[in-house]
Amino acid sequence: MYSSRPADEGLANLSDTDCGSNDPDLKQEMEKQFLDLLTEELKLEEAVAEEHARDMNITFGEAKRVGFSAQKGSQKNASLPRKPVREQENRPRLC
Repeated sequence: MYSSRPADEGLANLSDTDCGSNDPDLKQEMEKQFLDLLTEELKLEEAVAEEHARDMNITFGEAKRVGFSAQKGSQKNASLPRKPVREQENRPRLC
């Protein structure tokens, strides 16, 4: 029913480098697949980089807009007449 031989004994002489090393067609196909995978990976990396650059440009534009708005508000507040501050002793205590 069961063999007394260990299961991996028959695989002991095989290695990853032996697989298909004698078949030039298989080797060429594997190289093509590897190049296709590299090309796909580079395209994905490029798409991610473009998306990141687009997001950064949007963030930079929003930061400029908010900064300009804050600067404009600050200039507006600086040009308003200031009310005199009451003396410390005349202020009501909060506690």
